[in-house]
Amino acid sequence: MMQVRSGEGIISKTGRSVSFLRVAVSVRGYLMKQEPGFAKRWGLHPADIAVFFHGLYRHPPNREGFDLIQSYIAPRFADTNPDVSFVIGGTQVPKFEEANVRSLGFITDIQNIAGADIAIVPLRSGGGTRLKIFDYMSAGLPPIVTTKKGIEGIDAEHYEHAIIVDDIDEEFIAGIRYLIDDKDERKRIGDNARALAEAKYDWRIIGGNLEDLYRTLVSGSGARHTGFA
Repeated sequence: MMQVRSGEGIISKTGRSVSFLRVAVSVRGYLMKQEPGFAKRWGLHPADIAVFFHGLYRHPPNREGFDLIQSYIAPRFADTNPDVSFVIGGTQVPKFEEANVRSLGFITDIQNIAGADIAIVPLRSGGGTRLKIFDYMSAGLPPIVTTKKGIEGIDAEHYEHAIIVDDIDEEFIAGIRYLIDDKDERKRIGDNARALAEAKYDWRIIGGNLEDLYRTLVSGSGARHTGFA
């Protein structure tokens, strides 16, 4: 039996019979309030630029991303940009501080990252939509620098809603430098990203789109409907 849940009900299909039952299922919303004081809270100088990434440490694509920040990305800025700190964290992430990398360990509230200046998504593998992208967009993080793999499944345009590159290489580094050097661009791209999150990925929009899809599936299958007024 196939079963799909929506904000209004369950579509269950066994062979040719389809039924729609009213249930209560919430869809996650991603709109957060801007959280000031990020630098002070995590021991950074107020003038520092915080570049942020988070994720589940044991997930191999995330683990590779953490390793790339420590071994390749952060060292590229240690001498040229001493005011830039790379801040990482997440479930099972070890807490530490070395050179220009500060690990927060487990993050109890994702809203705490809303005051960071730049978000990066250095992913080379993995599948599905990256929920961390929605976290960053809705938190009001000014811009995101990501690989195409990191943002797949999300309708974002290069230099409009994020800086999107092929791999973690010189182009990825250049994208971070571009945003470090241009505060106005950080704000423009960040504002665009948040507007995209509100327009297309707010739970009310997602829930409405899913309901329309499910009703179409039910109707197209010659479904038997139950639970409607």
